[in-house]
This record gives sequence, structure tokens and C-alpha cells, in this order.
Amino acid sequence: MTKFDLRKIGSIALLALLLVLVSSDIIPGPEEYNQTAAAAYALSGDPIEWLMKSVCVDSQDQPVPADPYYDCPQGTARRKIQPGDPLPYHNTDQYDYQQSDAYPVLHANHSTLYMQTFDFPPFDEFNAVDGSDGYDFYAVQDGWVSVAGTRDGGGFGQQFFGGNCSYGNGWIFYPIAGFLGGGSVQMPIAGSWWEQSLQSYPGTCSGVYSYPITTWELRREYAFGGVNGNPVKVMDTLVSYHGFDPAIAAPQGMEVFYFTQQYGKTRWEYWVDISQSPTKTTTCIAPDTVTYHGRTYVVKDCRDWSQVKLSSVAAIPAWPLSPANLLQHSHFDDAGGYTNASNDSTIGLWHRGGNSLEGNIINWSLLDSKASRDTRISPVGVRYLATNCAGTCAGPAVQQIYQEIPIERFVNGATYLFGAFARTQPGHGPGTIRITLQELDASDNVLWQDYVERVVDSYNGTVDAQEFKESVYLSSAYVYKTTVIPIHPGAQRIRYYITPVTPQTFHIVDTWLNPFPALTKQLGQVGDPVVALNANGQQSLAIAPGKPYTLNWASQNVRSCTLGYRSASGEEGSLTIQPNTSGSGMSQMIGSYALTCLGNNGHDATVAVAITPLPVVIVSGVEPQAGTPGSTVTIRGSGFTPSGNQIWCMSGCGPSPSIIPNATNLSSDGASISYAVPVAAPGNYGFSVQNGNGTSNTVFFNIMPTQSSVVLAAIVPGSAPPGTNVTLRGSGFTPSGNQIWCMSGCTYSPGVISNAINLSSDGTSISYFIPSTPPGPYVIAVRNANGTSNTFEFVVTAH
Repeated sequence: MTKFDLRKIGSIALLALLLVLVSSDIIPGPEEYNQTAAAAYALSGDPIEWLMKSVCVDSQDQPVPADPYYDCPQGTARRKIQPGDPLPYHNTDQYDYQQSDAYPVLHANHSTLYMQTFDFPPFDEFNAVDGSDGYDFYAVQDGWVSVAGTRDGGGFGQQFFGGNCSYGNGWIFYPIAGFLGGGSVQMPIAGSWWEQSLQSYPGTCSGVYSYPITTWELRREYAFGGVNGNPVKVMDTLVSYHGFDPAIAAPQGMEVFYFTQQYGKTRWEYWVDISQSPTKTTTCIAPDTVTYHGRTYVVKDCRDWSQVKLSSVAAIPAWPLSPANLLQHSHFDDAGGYTNASNDSTIGLWHRGGNSLEGNIINWSLLDSKASRDTRISPVGVRYLATNCAGTCAGPAVQQIYQEIPIERFVNGATYLFGAFARTQPGHGPGTIRITLQELDASDNVLWQDYVERVVDSYNGTVDAQEFKESVYLSSAYVYKTTVIPIHPGAQRIRYYITPVTPQTFHIVDTWLNPFPALTKQLGQVGDPVVALNANGQQSLAIAPGKPYTLNWASQNVRSCTLGYRSASGEEGSLTIQPNTSGSGMSQMIGSYALTCLGNNGHDATVAVAITPLPVVIVSGVEPQAGTPGSTVTIRGSGFTPSGNQIWCMSGCGPSPSIIPNATNLSSDGASISYAVPVAAPGNYGFSVQNGNGTSNTVFFNIMPTQSSVVLAAIVPGSAPPGTNVTLRGSGFTPSGNQIWCMSGCTYSPGVISNAINLSSDGTSISYFIPSTPPGPYVIAVRNANGTSNTFEFVVTAH
């Protein structure tokens, strides 16, 4: 279920336009129908008929969950799958190891792009980790059907060039015309393993060619399936043989592809010369040996995707396809710019930006992974961008890396897929990365925005294999979202942002912004209408004005749905919601919503939700306005709740804003809150009160110095690598609540060390483990209720 962040929308009217549903997850199961009769397919001379799968559709032209190998259910008809169709079924191999679907999507120029997925569990979501998921994308041009490029866990992104370095027509399958009669041709092919060569798509054509023979033939009534208890399906198939080069005397491998009008590419085989003593595959039914151009081979590997799993969810898998990418230098090649926006704001290059007080100080560097899996095909390795926020992660001031795209490349109201492959640097632990899209006018005013945010780790896979963990490519998570982009008057460009939300160093391998087919149809179904609508899971929600909430909706067995709204100020409107789906949108409107759906049987159903305002939180003063740690202060104001009040440090702390540790759940009589001043360095601090009613204004309090009785006499040992247990000796240490502060040398100095916030002591010694940190000298001190000690230097050494 896709969610949309509409908190930045300024008016109710724009909210109505943008609260758009593009995904679903509530669809009833398919009705039973006869699966005994195989459907008759007249041989087609249209090359796309053999490249893409067929589907059964109802009278509304909606695909229904049915296997087109058999006769379509009564009242439905058969056609080829189209862009915007949900997948009504999935093709899987004979052991359910891999799901592979042939369906059309969109190219970067919004033309049709034909592709086929190679999807390992978890299904229906792209995973780069562990070398799992991949795809082929096809070119149908200049007389040939060919695979223009591919992505897999061995070579990663690859492009195949034809003669004169032409796009496609290198790895050909069959001609566009006359292919049913069979034939053979020898064509030049050059490959670019661009993701293992420090390049971005499509990479550089080397001009170094091989000249394999490609042969194609029509085979009538070929038997697919029949393994692992699956049924045998007899279909006409167009077979394409690729890889044999007559100029090479040494044993060669062959790849063989089987295309059907029912499913598109339905089977793949890998043949190995019998002289290599290969073992015949057991994943498909195959002869003991096969012969091609006078040489004998064994079918060593095979995928037969004739098994069908019917869908219960109307969805289009969100696959990141290289030729659909609107971003340039998406794999961070050397020509990507990498400049401060103040020096060079060229559209299509990567720039460093941010709105923190320090300016554009985000750390970034281009690195090359030489891990074994990242150099499996090309020794050059995998390029990636390493970046961190330089200690200014806390919002609203942030550090970012961005690229801009002219608005002319976008279609108003179209759906787009955006995201990145990302991980944290090994040893840094999990961190949060955010990818944002903004629509800007000529004055950099934000007309629209959306974002996706995710916690990633240094390894995001499931296989405990060192080769995967070392690979920056195979350990990265796919962070993504689909969104609808409205083009507003005055819009000039779309800006794609990468924002480190937390202090970890992030490795960004690839970035994506692709046109994505909007889900224009649903899975056909019948029954009484079922509708649901809530705000944050409630039918009646009380919330602070201006605070965003999530509006959730769902429908089943309906033809059409309308979401109406009325604001507290009397503004009214409505928008169309896609039927038989569930979805959500972010809103800030105070008022009411009503979802009305017309059922397939002519009945309608309506459900409503009301949103009312909570009191606003206001701090009118603090008494006294200055004090020492441990003294009691009283905050006066209104909108305080009986419990759950929090005091947040908005300025002066490191980092700010952050919640004050001893003020996370304070009680109140509604007009005042009392709490003890925490241990902190002397200075002027800005703070606010937050609770269920919202966030107050910011007021200031001055922490005065106290006479410290804390003495730091020694650190044993005086130097050590991260992970070492060291002992601090001295006096004035308290039984608990001791903190170790980094006074200089750290990026956050002065500030408390993350694993030394609440340490115990026997009064004269404190032990703790050195956290992961770069080698070098650091100045530290001990703080507790007795005050702050003198400082002491400690040297962190390398392992």
C-alpha cells in the first residue's frame, strides 16, 4: 500500500487533486472456473504477441485472475497485457524458486518499454541484496527483437550493443517480420558491464565484438512444465538459440529461449559442451543431449515458468529499469559534476546543497568497491557515493545532494517511481536515509513535494555470506516509492534529493526516477460493495491544528468511488478514488470526509470520518528564568495535558531539536509543568513543550554553573582502539547517572558520548567501552549531579 505525504499542500483544492490512489492490497480471491480445456491460439505474425503475456479481461476490460493457457472464464475475453494493467497472475518456475513476468512498462520518454522480471522471494518487490532479483528489457526496432540490456546478481547492470555501437540488435532473438518461417543470422554484439565499470547506464560501447550465430525456429506443440507435480502444458513456441561462435574452436556455452503467445518468454536453458562433463538439469524435462551446429551439449540449467499463480492483489511490481531512468549519472560516474550549487547549478549534474547555518558542508566522495562480487565480471569494480551530513542531520535544517530535471520531461498527473540503492558504511549501524522529490518554480518556491524515508543497515540481506556483506551492491537496500506528479503553473524543474537523516555515512549505489505505469484497471470481481475509511485508524479524530494525519480508505466489489470533503471553514470538494483498492494520504484538514462507492451490483455504500481540532499548546513563561542543574523550574502556559508532556531542547543542545532525557512524560494541572534542570553545560537554551495537542512556542532558560566536586584523575589505559574497556579514576562520581562528555575532537563536541549517558560507579571509578570512532586524540570529562570534572586527553588508536 503506497502512502502519500501531502502535508506541504497549501490548499484543500490541491489536496483534492493530489490525494491519489496508485496501489492496492484488498482484493477478494478469484472465482472458480474450468481449467480443463486448453485455449486455441492462432499463430500470430506480430512479434509482441510472443514477447508479452496474455490476460483474460471482463466486460469492463479489467484483467481477471485466470490462466490464459486455458479457456478464459465465461463472460471474459483474451488480449495481450497493456501498460497500466495489474498482473492478474504470475508465472513461476517449477519449484517456486523464481517468479518471472513479461509485461510492458514505460520508457523515460513515456513510450512503451517491454521487460521481463526475474524475481526471487520475497516476491513482487525488487531486491538487489544477495544477488537475487533482475530483469531483461527488450528492443523492438530496426527489424529485430533483441534484449537491449539486463540486470542480474553476477554482472549487475549490462547493456548489449549491435553493429556500429547501436542500441540493441546485438543479442537478437528473432526478426520482427517473417519469424514463423525460422532462420539464422550471424550478428555482431558488444557488451558493457557498466555497473562494474564505474559508468552509468548505458555505459560505453567498447567496439570489441563477438559474432555469435542466432537461430530461431517455430516448434509446434512443445511440452512445458511436468516437473514437481505441475501439469504439462502443450504450447506452440518460438525458440531462439544464442551463443555459438563458429570462429571459436574451444567448448562454448549456449543460451536457449522459448517464447509463447500465452506467457511471453516461458523457458530458458543453458547448454554446456559435453566435453566439460556437465550434469543434466532436473528443474525441467530435457533430453540427455542436444546437438547444435555439429556439437553435442547437455542442458545444464533451466527455468520453466509455465506454472501460474493467480493474483489476489491488483498491483504492478515497482521495478527500477535503467532505460526508464530520468536521472543522469545515476551510478555516479566521473562526469556527474559533484559541485556546490553556488558554484555550478547545471541541470543534470549532482550538486551539494542544504539549508543549515553552516552552509553546504555535506561530506561526499566517490569510491570504488573492489569486493569479489563487485568485480566478478569487470575488475574495475562498482562505483558508489559515500556521504554523511557532517553533523547537521537534525531538521528542519539539513544537508542534501540533489539533481534537477527540466519539467518538460514530465507528464502532468503521471505516476513516477523514485528511490535509491543504499546502505550504511560497515560498522556504523543502521541509519535513516530520505529520498525527496520537489517541484520548483523559477524562484525555487516548492510547488509540490513527496518523499520516502527508510532505515537501512550496512547489510540488508538475509543470507549469512561474507561475499554478499562485502559487496556494496549486494548489501544495499532498495528504497523506493511511487507517486503522482502534478505539474503546476510556473513549474520549471523537478529536484531529486538525497538526505542523510541520521549521522551515519551512507553508501548510495544507484538512484532512480522513472515513469511508472499508473494502475488504470483493477481485477474484475462481483459482490456487494464493501468500503472503509478512517483517520489514523479512527472514525472520529481530535488532532492539533496543522498536525498531519493519515487518511486510510479501502473498497471491494465496486465500480467507482468518490471521496468528498468539507473543511471547518466550509470549503467543499471531491475527488475520484480508484475502486477495489486500498490506499492512504497525508492531510492536515480539519473537517470531514465521506467515501461513497457504487457497487458492481448497483448498490452503493458510504462511510464518513470527522476530524476536530485539539487545543493549541502555548508557553507563557518559565519561573525562574535561570538556575543550576538539579534546581526546580515551573513552566506556565495552556494546552498542557494531564500526562505525556515532553520538554524538547530546540537550541543550544547537541543535536537540537532533541527531547530532554528527564522530561519525556511529565504531568500537568493544565496550566503548569514542573521539572528538575538536567545536568548540562552552562548557557542559554531554547525549549518547547510537546504533547498530544501539538508543539508550543520556544522560550529560553539559562543554566548557571555549579561548583563541581567531580575530579578526573586518570584514564587507564591512556590509549586504546574502539571496543576496549577503559577505566576512569577520580572522585565525586555518583552511584548512577554519570556521563562521559567529548569536549573536543568529536564532530558533536561538546556533547555526551552515545554509549556513556547513564553509567554507574563505586565513587572512584567508571568503566565503559570505547565506541566506534576514528583514531586520534579526544578530550573528555565526567558529568553528573555533582557537576563537571576537569578534562583529560585520551587517544583512540587503530585496530
